[in-house]
Amino acid sequence: MRMLFPLIIMLLIDLYVFQAVAVLCETLTKVQRGVVYSIYWTIPAIAIMVGIAATSGVTAQWPKSLYTILRALLFIAYISKFIAIFPILIDDIRRAGTWTISKFNKDIAYDSSRSRFLSKFAIILSGIPFGLFSYGIFRNPYRYQLHKHD
Repeated sequence: MRMLFPLIIMLLIDLYVFQAVAVLCETLTKVQRGVVYSIYWTIPAIAIMVGIAATSGVTAQWPKSLYTILRALLFIAYISKFIAIFPILIDDIRRAGTWTISKFNKDIAYDSSRSRFLSKFAIILSGIPFGLFSYGIFRNPYRYQLHKHD
């Protein structure tokens, strides 16, 4: 029950960031779009399953390294999605302003190119921490060196 509120927040983040993914997938074929959507919604599905497994105590039987990496990847995915919220929010505010102005002035038409740009920017912006943190998890966990100084 205590996992219900965080799971709802995570799903709301997923739905909001999915707007940018959907805008970017408009030009893809139906099959390509289905693949991208399936990959995108796999993360929330895994997060829900891990949340349910953690509250029921099933994760106590999992290997500690697997559970740690899985939690870290989910954390990284949601931090990255949280970062993507800001450009999408800017686009929503811009679209609301354009919609309001178009109600009073019929000469102004909606231009979707800026929405595509902000959606691409949001996805690229969220991909940077995702890539860097994932690299840190898998490549750098034991690459420490001891430097002795006199």
